[in-house]
Amino acid sequence: MKTKRSFTLIELLVVIAIIAILAAMLLPALAKAREKARSVQCISNLKNIGVCLNIYMNDHEGFTPMINSYQVETGGTNWKAKLVNTGCIESPGTSKIGIFGCPSIQHNVGSYTGEASGAGYGIWRMSGFTDSWNYNNGTKRYYMNPDTRAISTFTPTKNNLTSGTPLQPTESAIIFDSFTTSNKMSTYYVNRYTNGTIGGVERIPLYHGDRANCLMGDGHAVSMNAGEWGSLGWIPDIFVR
Repeated sequence: MKTKRSFTLIELLVVIAIIAILAAMLLPALAKAREKARSVQCISNLKNIGVCLNIYMNDHEGFTPMINSYQVETGGTNWKAKLVNTGCIESPGTSKIGIFGCPSIQHNVGSYTGEASGAGYGIWRMSGFTDSWNYNNGTKRYYMNPDTRAISTFTPTKNNLTSGTPLQPTESAIIFDSFTTSNKMSTYYVNRYTNGTIGGVERIPLYHGDRANCLMGDGHAVSMNAGEWGSLGWIPDIFVR
């Protein structure tokens, strides 16, 4: 009668070593594929936000919601909550970021609803929380002075100089991936002032294969690397990797 041959210790170690090598080869590819899927979901989120934002703008003479209207409106809200409260988009629910956040970034929603929290995609903040955007005739930022209620306008350019080439709606990143250096989580606005400087702790994370996703003023969503962002006036210091 033949007896079954058992593996020797050396043979088992060789098999284990081969499995470990294969795993080491496959894991980076799997991680890359997973991040690609997250980036696709992120772009989808931004496109859908763009559709809902367009509905709001059609009802408000082409203006986006203010970044946060608390300074000029009783019971004021941030731009996400304004979209929900006006029926342009559904709330993701309590303690959920849903469509309002990139799946590759952490979001501190807490016990709030996704729209009421300070987390999620960031909107471009140029002057203050009463900023809103209009793309009916190029790209224009409207700012309401909280004290006087006077409104001023500004046209951003590609080199952040008033004599520069104006940003067209197709080039104007309005809502995008966001990140704060203080808590390593998302935030609902990111600063880029009229002269191009940034200030604060708000940043744009290049988490999608060294790229960041954004919604443009004309409603299309795109993924850009630092160089492509830079060609539109976003300085290198605003990015984190």
